[in-house]
Parts: sequence; structure tokens; C-alpha cells
Amino acid sequence: MTLVRKTLACVTSSSSVMTCEPALKLLPKIVDDHIALSIFRKAFDSEVATMKPGEVSTASQPATNSLAILNPVIERQLKFQELVLRMWPSFVQWQESLPPSLLPPVKLPGLIPHSKTPDNIPPNGVSAASTTTTEENPQVVTQMRHNLLQTSASGKLRLQDVRVTSTPFHSMEILRGSVDGIAQSENFPVNGFRLMVALAGCSLVAPLIHLTRGETSRHLFNVAVGLFAGVFVFDTAVLHTIGTAVVVYLLMMLAPRKLVGRIVLPLLLVYLVGIHYYREFHSPDIVWDSAQMILTLKLSSVAINYSDGGLPKEKKTPTMLKNELQEIPALIPYFGFIFFFPTYLAGPAFEYKDYIYWMKDIRVAPFLVHLRNLFVIVVSAVGFFTSLQFPVEEIDSPEFYPESSWAVRCLRMCIPVVLFRFRFYLAWSLAEAASAAAGVGYVQATGKWNGITNNDLLCVELPTNFRVAINNWNIGVARWINTYIYQRVGLSKSGKSGLLSTMASFFVSALWHGLSPGYYLFFLLGGIYIEVGKRESRIGYHLTYLRRRLRPYFHYTEDRKAHPHAIFFSYFKGTSHPLAFFYDISGMFFTWVAM
Repeated sequence: MTLVRKTLACVTSSSSVMTCEPALKLLPKIVDDHIALSIFRKAFDSEVATMKPGEVSTASQPATNSLAILNPVIERQLKFQELVLRMWPSFVQWQESLPPSLLPPVKLPGLIPHSKTPDNIPPNGVSAASTTTTEENPQVVTQMRHNLLQTSASGKLRLQDVRVTSTPFHSMEILRGSVDGIAQSENFPVNGFRLMVALAGCSLVAPLIHLTRGETSRHLFNVAVGLFAGVFVFDTAVLHTIGTAVVVYLLMMLAPRKLVGRIVLPLLLVYLVGIHYYREFHSPDIVWDSAQMILTLKLSSVAINYSDGGLPKEKKTPTMLKNELQEIPALIPYFGFIFFFPTYLAGPAFEYKDYIYWMKDIRVAPFLVHLRNLFVIVVSAVGFFTSLQFPVEEIDSPEFYPESSWAVRCLRMCIPVVLFRFRFYLAWSLAEAASAAAGVGYVQATGKWNGITNNDLLCVELPTNFRVAINNWNIGVARWINTYIYQRVGLSKSGKSGLLSTMASFFVSALWHGLSPGYYLFFLLGGIYIEVGKRESRIGYHLTYLRRRLRPYFHYTEDRKAHPHAIFFSYFKGTSHPLAFFYDISGMFFTWVAM
């Protein structure tokens, strides 16, 4: 892999280097080394000049503008510092073989020592004369560039090349570094690839939970594997999970029971908004925010259900009675619920009482359940790797099919957007497969293994209407929003949900997702759409009236409990008009385009 691709992969990916305290202390001194920067600049220019047009979106620019290519990335996040740190060993090794008169070495704590360090080196590590000498000696620069490219191509640019003091999480660097190296060499997103590897590993480890005896051992198994997976993917950021869980547990112990839920949920949302702010404006490539989002749902549900347990029975709804907690959960089951490894990294969320039910009696999922999960994983993986060839970022660039008409461009936009969703399908399908392998996900009321199912791929990608698509996407979050926001906020005197309930639900959903304006625009319009579609509103009455008048011409019967795609079998039963096929396909097409 060329240095350019290595560079772009490093500056746009997450790295545990940024979480290593000794490495952070070295960064300011390394970046001040003008020789290192000048040699990197020359090597980068050389690679850009030899690339074919279109190989990288920035390659068409002149080679002398290499810093301009990286400037947006540097300004957004100081990832260039991380790159220099990774490349530094190659410079130091080459300095060892050079005469001091040509290239004075730099004395940096924690790096490979040098015994011939002149005393006249300024604080930035390089004298002006040495910089001039290096710039005027093409042979030295060429040899350094060759050494740098050779080191980059061999894949030896790792944190362990830098001799720094070990941290408690440093031992994970070897495993994580090999996985990141594969991702960078294949031009895969490092964060996403690391997450998928961890989820796949959880699926392989999940059957081992059947060897445990007793609930406590199962909880401890979940904590151990979940912590290992968290450290592997998130590094020290796993401490956010532990800290948040401890704070919520203390609040349940110390705060008035009837106020616990009202205190915990706003605090968790405020903390989550702070994390979203950090991601949006300081570190766009963090991945541990996904675990924090799921943790917010889990911890808030535990706190609210504990508050519900203290309410009089006449004030409880059937949902409250089902999920209420009479006592504060014990610590071991509490952390087992939080770190349940198949769903800790990327969700979905579920109720604490469901988790306790699953841990009491570990079941063995039928073979067909595993076969279905494997099929969904394969389909999702194909879609995910295909999406890497159609980046969604390209749809707003001037080079996106400029010769095509507006309608054709709009249709071609749908392909990257659809493929982009497959990264979520893959993560959720791996989580569901790992849960089934661990004997978790059985729903006693229905007899189905869909307790951890977070989406129905077929209903989302081929929806018969917009409602079907929404109801089958991110099911765990939708269930939490309905249970803890829609059924509790803005209720009328008769206890019914209204306009305020709908808008509050969509606002909290937008807040939970992030700070991008698109979230709030989408969910605001979604709330208005839902309210307009109700029969109680004037516009909603006319819309539902139109549907009730038009649909019977195509479908003679309607079964709301049937599968959404069951309408396509009605043609063979004589319950639909022959033209109903075109009616259904048209509705599916326009819904698909709208998504």
C-alpha cells in the first residue's frame, strides 16, 4: 500500500495512540521537528505525483499542495501528530546511521536514545543550519524517503516501535495493531473493521456461556467478555461506561425513589449530548459513543423501572407492571446486564427483567435460528463491503455524474444511501447471532427468538409503506421511546398520548442520535407527519378517507396483523384486483426513494 493511502487511513481513523499518556507528552516535541515534517512532505509529494488520476479524490491537485490536502484534516483533529508519531521510529533509525554533521539527532524522552547529540540544538530539536543542510542534500533526503516508504510498506508503523512507558491497556496494542493493520492495508474503515471483528469474536465466544453453572457465573462471564471487547474496541474509553454505571447506581441508592427516574434520564441525556458535541467538533472518528448511546437506554430504563416499583398499583400501566423493579439490582447482575457482550458494543437495548429471565435458564436456540442469522450476516456483509465502493460522501460532490439528468442523479443517490445502512445491519445481525449462540433472545409470550432483533432487513429495504419501514428499523430504540417517553410525557387527563407526546418522542430521539441539524429536521417532520396522519386532524381525516376509498378497488380485504408482504400473495387467493400488483409496487418504490 502506498504512503498516500497509509497517510489517509491514519489521519481519518481512530488510534489508541491518542489515549496513551506517554505518547501524548511526546507529540508537541515531535511536531516541532522540522526535519521530520520536511521529509514527510517530500515523501508525500512524491507519492501524489506518481498516482494515477482519480485514485484518490485529492490526487488531481498539484503535488506541491500536499499540506493543503491535509490541512482540513489537521484543523479538524490533530491526527497529523499521531501519524508523525507512528512514523517517527523510521526517522530515528536512519538518524543512527548518519554523521552528526549532516543530520543532528533529536533528543526525545521515551524514544530510541542517541549517544551523539550536539549541545547546540534549540528547544524545537533542530537547528536552522541542520535543516538547511538536509534540504540541500538531495541524496540524504532521497535515502530517507526510501527508508520511510519501505517502513510504511512493511507495515511496521506501530505504537510498540516507540519505547514508551506501558499503560494498563498497552498489552491490547499487539492484538489491536494487527487488526488495524489489516484494515488499513485493505483500505477498510479502521474503527468499523475493529468493531466488526469484536462482534464476530463475541459470536465465537458466546457458546461458552453454556458451560457456566448458575446465574452469578453467567453474569461474571458477561462482565469479563464485555470488558475485554470494550477495551479492544474503545481502549480506555470503556471507563465512560463504568463511571456512568457507578453514578447511576449511587443515585438509585441515595436519591428519593420516586425521583430517581426523573433525575437519571435528564443527566444521562445531558452527558450523551456532551459526548455528541465532542464527536461533532473535536473527534469525529470516535466509536465508543455508540456504546454510550445504548448504555443511556439501559441505565435510564433501570432507574425508571425502579421508581415505578414504588408507585401504587392503581397508577401503574400494564407496561409498568411488566418492567417494574421492586428492589435495586444487585451489583453483579447489574454490571452483567450492562456488559452483556453480544449487545454491549452496538446494541440493541432490552429490559433488565428480560436479561434476568434469560440468565436464569440458558436455552439452546434451534438450528434454523442460527441458519437464518448466518444468512442475514452474509447478506449484510456483502452490502457493507459493497458500500465501501460507493461512499455516501460522493453524492454531493461536483464529480457525481455531472453529465446525467437531475432525475437520474437522484436515483443514483439512492444506491449509496441504501448501501450505507448495511453497516448497521451487519452490526445488529452479528449481535443477534451472538445472543442466539448464548441462548438469549427467546420471547416466552410468542415462542419466537426475536427478543434481540433490532431490524427486519426485508421490511426496511422493501417497505410497502413508510410506517412499515419505521416500525422495523432500530426496533430497540423505538420500543424504548414508546415505553419511556411516548407513554409518559404530555398525557391528557384521560391518560392518552397526544401531540406533545409525539413531538417529545421525536425530539428525544433526535437528541439521542446526535447534534446534526438533519436529525432534528427529520424527526420534526416525522412528528408532524404522524400527527397529520391521525384521523383526529382535519388533513389526516381526508388522507385516511382517501386511502379508505382508493384501496378497496385493489385489495378487497385487509389484515393488519399479517406480514406486510402478505399482500403480494393475495393475488393468488382472489382477494385482490389484478392491477393491485402495480398499486403495491408503486407504493413500495416511492417509499424506498423517500428513505
